Amino acid sequence: MKSFFLILIIFTITVRAFQDQYNFSDDEKVTCEKIFDVDSCSDCQELIFKDFKEENDCSTTFNLIKEIVKEVKESGKDKEKIDPYDITYFKKGLENYCDQPFHCDPNTAKKYWKEIEHVCSKELSEKIDWSSRPTKIDRTELLVYGTLLNYYFGIPANHALCLKPSHSEDFCVIEITKNLMEYTKKVTDNDPKPIFTVDLKYIIKNDGSKVPIPKKLFCDEKCYGTMVKIYKSWMKEYKLSSEVSENFYGSEEEFNDYLDCKPEDKRDVVRRTSSSYLSPFHQLVGPF
Repeated sequence: MKSFFLILIIFTITVRAFQDQYNFSDDEKVTCEKIFDVDSCSDCQELIFKDFKEENDCSTTFNLIKEIVKEVKESGKDKEKIDPYDITYFKKGLENYCDQPFHCDPNTAKKYWKEIEHVCSKELSEKIDWSSRPTKIDRTELLVYGTLLNYYFGIPANHALCLKPSHSEDFCVIEITKNLMEYTKKVTDNDPKPIFTVDLKYIIKNDGSKVPIPKKLFCDEKCYGTMVKIYKSWMKEYKLSSEVSENFYGSEEEFNDYLDCKPEDKRDVVRRTSSSYLSPFHQLVGPF
């Protein structure tokens, strides 16, 4: 997986699993059972719910989501009518998030993710096809992975999210997100509800076909290399359990190979009609 995509992957997992967070965010009576849609929560679900409700700086993705939700609500717009390709609320939420002080140390973050690894060991042992349609993935498993990764990558994600290149006033992640959304809009013929696989390797079109997301969308951004270093440095010093890391992103060698951009990853994307994307992109950027 790619370092920028790690940010969006965690974000996607969390948003997908907490799909009702927009409504839950102001609901003081929200319960564990309501979020997981069960009669009685397990110890693992109770822990994830506790982490969801708790406010702390190590919870980078949750905190960013809250800022974005706040911007949407303050706009007064119906969330169902917001253009999915308009990143205005994402940008404003990110600006608000990055303006706030960040106080999270590795030991505190580690306490959170290690507790999840221990209490939710069964859920984390399940093999998941991250490239499948998101609705086919169990809600609890999504939330467990999303919360675990939220804390494990909380510190490097904060640094990467709030990184600005010397040549621009925008955060690095904004430029790459623009590239991703423009590409998605084109290949889905402006689908009002585009679907991304959780690992962000594919966009799923209305007809069910998958369009690979090319590396060019982020490899051409000048600050991508800096973002890679942030994640590589973190993962070299702090490790997830071997089972969890293998289930999520494979071996460390595979991960590092996937992070690095090769010359062919910077070639121009072939312009074709949306119906002929799949095969040409496999030839151009290789399988994801």
